[in-house]
Amino acid sequence: VLANLAMRDFGGAQLAVGGNYVAGTMRGFQTSVGFSWAQERAVGVQGAAGMVGTAGDLWGVQLAGGISSVAGHARGVQISGIANSAHRLTGLQVAIVNVGGDVTGSQIGVVNIANKVSGAQVGVVNLADDTDFSLGVLSVVRNGRFDFEAYGSDLAPLSLSLKMGNRRVYTLIAASSRLPGQPDAWWSVGLGVGVHFPLHPRLSLDVDVMGQSVRTYADPGEVDSIVPQLRAQLAWHLADRFALFAGPTLNARVPLLAAGLEHPLGLVSPVGSLGPVELWPGFVAGLRI
Repeated sequence: VLANLAMRDFGGAQLAVGGNYVAGTMRGFQTSVGFSWAQERAVGVQGAAGMVGTAGDLWGVQLAGGISSVAGHARGVQISGIANSAHRLTGLQVAIVNVGGDVTGSQIGVVNIANKVSGAQVGVVNLADDTDFSLGVLSVVRNGRFDFEAYGSDLAPLSLSLKMGNRRVYTLIAASSRLPGQPDAWWSVGLGVGVHFPLHPRLSLDVDVMGQSVRTYADPGEVDSIVPQLRAQLAWHLADRFALFAGPTLNARVPLLAAGLEHPLGLVSPVGSLGPVELWPGFVAGLRI
């Protein structure tokens, strides 16, 4: 069948090469190469290689190679190759780009956009007004956390980081450098995830895990080693947007090059090892704005 057209409510199955259209409520199953659409609402399964959608609410599942769209409340699952869109979502979205309005459930994709999320966003870029949990390289929560830090540590005299997330869980991006001219000068970039614990109106504790890739200035094209860190940072909040912090770290170095850095990465020499992996305690101290 090239196309299926129902000018009122439809119950059953529509299968077509071109497209499926229901002018009322669709209860059942739609699938096509082109598109599947229900004007009032969809109850069941909509599938297409191109686009699926409804101008009303969804109770069920949408599967599309291209785009899934719900103009109303989507209760169920949207899985698409390119993008999912819903005015409100109770369930799950999986696509490159997900737009969910108010979300109760989860968004998994490269870019996730929502208003209030009662659940989780997992992607490269997450944008929300408020969320229970966001995990990504860049997670911007309007009513959450967006802190810039400058600090020193036993690893490097200068490091910069950005912490982003909700009021409790955050992700971080960091960059560090042992300045050129020093023995085995190196630089690194890192990613991590952590948990924030309010202790007092002016005291808080951040505990995070971060991994850094270390490269030398002499050979920036090669990753010399990977440095995982467990860090605890006690912060004293002098103002709403200014705090001083310090705390201990536990560091490890996983060398990747046979002829890599000869000097210890940190000021503290390794105190233990697991095979080629070096272990040592350290410290971190800086300011947060």
